[in-house]
Amino acid sequence: MISKSEYSAHSSLAAKPNVQQVIKCCKEKLIHGESEVSFEELKAQKYNQWRKHEQWVIEDRHYMKRKEANAFEKQLLKQKIDELHKKLHQVVELSQEDLPSIQERPEIQTYS
Repeated sequence: MISKSEYSAHSSLAAKPNVQQVIKCCKEKLIHGESEVSFEELKAQKYNQWRKHEQWVIEDRHYMKRKEANAFEKQLLKQKIDELHKKLHQVVELSQEDLPSIQERPEIQTYS
């Protein structure tokens, strides 16, 4: 199997009955209005489209990884806040328990 462009260049292959002609691309893609685009230009356009797509995929992966990292960091911070909140409540409870015993003590008088 050979492409149409190769087929026209190799007329000796045309005489063989098992040679099948395959079109490499659509004529519509090669002709835009009154101007023609070469195979190389068409190939470059397709490559540029592919590169843009690949760049988008890479940026999307990076975004998703950063999003996951941010979510994990947020979860860790929430856990730390919860721990500090519990400790604060423990300190407040302990200070409230000690408050009556401090109030019951007689005041120490100082003489100047």
